[in-house]
Amino acid sequence: MTGDYHPHMSPRTKLTAPKTSSRFPTTSTPTSERKKAESRSSDGRTHLTTVGLSPSLFEFLEQRGAKSDRGKGPFNRSGMLRRKIDLLSALFERSNPLETRNFPPAYVELLVEVIPEPWSLSSDEISLFEHVVARRPSLAKLAKARRVNVDDLVSRLAALDFAERLALVDLLEQRVARASASSSSS
Repeated sequence: MTGDYHPHMSPRTKLTAPKTSSRFPTTSTPTSERKKAESRSSDGRTHLTTVGLSPSLFEFLEQRGAKSDRGKGPFNRSGMLRRKIDLLSALFERSNPLETRNFPPAYVELLVEVIPEPWSLSSDEISLFEHVVARRPSLAKLAKARRVNVDDLVSRLAALDFAERLALVDLLEQRVARASASSSSS
């Protein structure tokens, strides 16, 4: 198509074929296209993203050996970040209090109402989650409407270890996200 004009382009725009040299034939896929293909999931979508890390998160990864490495080595920063996210996902799955402590689903639904923005909780607030919940002004009224015993809820929260509390907050975030997605699509 070298030198041809395309009907949907300005008459001044030319389509040109990539320049190749007989010495360096272009039989292989260019690096950028190869990287895009490697990052595609089985359904063909690309899942590349850029994540800005705070200095403390950057240091967190570096303490574990992360470095800028364009290769696929074990200390590649992106690979380490993916591994940490995979491990966090496993932690959520294996520490789910619905499974580990037989935490009542009705309590989770109540907590969605009592803690409407679970993503805003700090790690300290998650550590003291039963106190955070107990101090919410809406707790008594919402618990009464749902026939939930507040003392039982608070004591069950107090019995959770940090990983289970974190997994519970993740469940709350998922429920809020689903509710938000369904209300925005209506």
